[in-house]
Amino acid sequence: WDSVEGPGRKRFGVAGTWTRDVTPMLPDPEKPDVYRLRVEMQSSLEEFQVLVDADPNCAFYPEVSGYPCGGAFVCGPDDRGGSLRFQLEGEEGQLYEITLDLASADKRWTVAWRPLSHDGSPLLPWSSEAKYGIAALADR
Repeated sequence: WDSVEGPGRKRFGVAGTWTRDVTPMLPDPEKPDVYRLRVEMQSSLEEFQVLVDADPNCAFYPEVSGYPCGGAFVCGPDDRGGSLRFQLEGEEGQLYEITLDLASADKRWTVAWRPLSHDGSPLLPWSSEAKYGIAALADR
């Protein structure tokens, strides 16, 4: 039996209103502290928390619900999240990529999300050059 060191010893998943199960996030092969999950919205508003080892008492959650991506500090992982959830807004069938970045210096971006087109590419105004995908509209 071997003990696993570092973040690899934990599993991260998303508990969302679009499913009854906790959906595992996949580690980013190029960024060791980043985990990702693509989801398809089942309604115009979806809510979620990111769980450690599928434990609802060990969740990442927003300081305040209802803010857009990057608009509120991310708290946890702990058992104080209660009904605080991140929110995705869009149309039924819209794809989103949810990202957990354990190394994020700015705690508003520990959990982030961005809409995707059906081919998996980011929807505008998202940009791969921006730190978390958001393109600066003022620069255009």
